[in-house]
Amino acid sequence: MIDAAQNREVFLLAILSIGLGTAWAMSELGLSLALGALLAGMVLADAGYAERAVTTALPLRDVFLSVFFVSLGMLFDPRVILDQPLTVIAIVATLLIGKTVIAAIAAALMRYPPRAAWLASVSLAQFGEFGFILLVLAEHESLVTSEETRLIVSAGIISMVVSLIAIGLAPRLRAGEAALRPLERLMRTRTIDEAPEAQQLREHVILAGYGVAGRLLGHALRQAHAPHIILDVNAERVREAREHDAPVYYADVTSDEALEHAAIQHARVLVLLINDPDALRRAVATARELAPQIHIIARSRYITERETLLRLGADRVVYEELESALEVTTRVLNRLNVDPTEAQTFVDLALASAGHAHLRTPLETALTVAEDLATDP
Repeated sequence: MIDAAQNREVFLLAILSIGLGTAWAMSELGLSLALGALLAGMVLADAGYAERAVTTALPLRDVFLSVFFVSLGMLFDPRVILDQPLTVIAIVATLLIGKTVIAAIAAALMRYPPRAAWLASVSLAQFGEFGFILLVLAEHESLVTSEETRLIVSAGIISMVVSLIAIGLAPRLRAGEAALRPLERLMRTRTIDEAPEAQQLREHVILAGYGVAGRLLGHALRQAHAPHIILDVNAERVREAREHDAPVYYADVTSDEALEHAAIQHARVLVLLINDPDALRRAVATARELAPQIHIIARSRYITERETLLRLGADRVVYEELESALEVTTRVLNRLNVDPTEAQTFVDLALASAGHAHLRTPLETALTVAEDLATDP
């Protein structure tokens, strides 16, 4: 009935009432307010109103988070660090290292790529917000002393600060990725070094990334009977592709060993369809160093990455940002019944006014306009 009223204020009040009411009911039963709020969220999620509830309560979430972290900062006691520096360092190190290792192993066993598992584990290394709530409850129940609470809270806050620094450095640290690779072998994913037939390839295409774009390109290459090999760091995706006899192997395209096993010295084209900007730059640089003659086509999300990729050795850069803008523009012009020739002129003028005319040749622009006008219903 509340949802049918289509009143945002009434819906927000209902969400608050359910959350606060459930939390209060749980506290009356001897449980914590936080656990009650968690149960309320689970109830709302199952009721089918999760997305609307999150959107409606989003401003309140930001306010409550601000209050939570301000109150958390007020619990920080610098005297604890001065009195027990070694203990604080030991707790922080245990938190960061222990949670990183546990999260990394869990992500790897769930068949996440090593890089994704490494980055996710670093992001989860700090002392969690819910842990502070449990700590306060533990003190209330005399499970820990106030001195121990102050010590753990101070160490937890320090771990959150350190983890922010670690998150910024993690994409450039490859040791974590390398340490997770043995787990991939345990899951029996066929890697590129187990594909001796790749060394027999000549004038072939190396395709890195087997997402939507990679599958389309791979299918086209098979139809054209063009020799090619596909590399991907998603173990599950590789396994599924191998079941369909696609030449897909588990390999990190940023690794010179993987590219050498893919016979990059004899390849004709390297196509990079990976979503990680840092890995994309490393792959371009590594490939250009190993095979100066190869033609490298890189897909970039943003135009601003163009100069960096070209400087590192890419021959051609395709921009998702530009291609989507061109498609939207031509479809709008088609919906307005603009003549195709005039539409192409307008697109050329728009590219020139935005300073992007040099990124596409007139033929490429004309083909894009023609295809969009032909396919737009």
